[in-house]
Amino acid sequence: MGPTLRDILQAITATREALETKIDTLATDLGLLRDDHRRLAERIATADREIADIPPAIDLAEGRLTQWSKK
Repeated sequence: MGPTLRDILQAITATREALETKIDTLATDLGLLRDDHRRLAERIATADREIADIPPAIDLAEGRLTQWSKK
């Protein structure tokens, strides 16, 4: 004789619980990825600001060097 209705319901319940656990794990992983993405975006923005500061610093250094060489 095959599985009983009770066996089938238990298997369905076990499968549902396993899927719920997997969904919870995936949701946690997604949250962590979002946090990583946010931190990476912040680091990129910081790097962009630092890079933007380089040309004015070069111009300033060149100006000082020019003034120094004229002395």
